[in-house]
Amino acid sequence: MRVVLLDTSLMLDCAKMKLDIFAGLDGLMEGAYEVRVSEGVITELRAKAAQKSKAAGDAKAALAILGAGKVVVETAGFNVDGWLLARGKELGAVVGTNDAALRARLRKAGVKVVSIRGGSRLDFV
Repeated sequence: MRVVLLDTSLMLDCAKMKLDIFAGLDGLMEGAYEVRVSEGVITELRAKAAQKSKAAGDAKAALAILGAGKVVVETAGFNVDGWLLARGKELGAVVGTNDAALRARLRKAGVKVVSIRGGSRLDFV
């Protein structure tokens, strides 16, 4: 089974744009896949949800998506970007992120990356 690792940036942007992340992944992934996030993603989303900003609503929506039970949460002892890079290489996983600098690092390491394209869909970049 293929593994998809999600970054905070993709979760927030999908919530903001009202994109169904699972429908988007269903259209991209061939066969069964499992979605995973690190505890750090949850921590980052909770921090944003607690703020009084426009992003707070998006963070709450992203947390609701993660709480729907379709996502495995992994314990990680380092930062989210480091976890995505290490686990992406280790598992041969696809990483979902909208962070341009992280996308470049992942692609340089040979990790497949999914991002929002055209403001309306997920696609490989």
